[in-house]
Amino acid sequence: KLLEVLRKQQQLIKNLLYLNKFEIQTGAARQKILRAQDKLQKSGTVLISRLKKEKGIRQKMNRFGEAREKILDIIGHRVIVSDFKQLDKVVKLFSEFGDTPTKSEMLLRNGKLQFPWLRDYRKSAHKGKSQITSSEYNEAVHMNRKVTGKISEIQIMTQDLFNRAFVSRSGNISHAQ
Repeated sequence: KLLEVLRKQQQLIKNLLYLNKFEIQTGAARQKILRAQDKLQKSGTVLISRLKKEKGIRQKMNRFGEAREKILDIIGHRVIVSDFKQLDKVVKLFSEFGDTPTKSEMLLRNGKLQFPWLRDYRKSAHKGKSQITSSEYNEAVHMNRKVTGKISEIQIMTQDLFNRAFVSRSGNISHAQ
């Protein structure tokens, strides 16, 4: 069932990007960008969607003492854009995508943390920012949106950050697919 939700959300995201004149890279062009072998054009994007693996869900539940329904990134989408200007455009676009989760849906850590639905990593700090997040993870905005009845996390980041954070020097992708 979650895979079905992921696919529906993914199609809605693709439609939203296409309707707003963004070009989603596919096939060999997509792979070259994901391996840092090519640069995105101004209106180019790469979309990566995934379901968090059961092991990762359990680890997060144990680490934070959260119930499964409070794990807000079981369904995740990453949108890679060419630069800051495109980042701002896509953030604005997705800020109105689906519904904003309620405050109670975003209340984490057994009621001790009111997690913001939008987290701007270009800023130095925000509630819930992990201490392990590098100061160099600075060209991204994460947000939670409720689409097709389920909350998902959408990460929007520049290609430069994606390359620094997820592509090794050998061109291998880590934690990206």
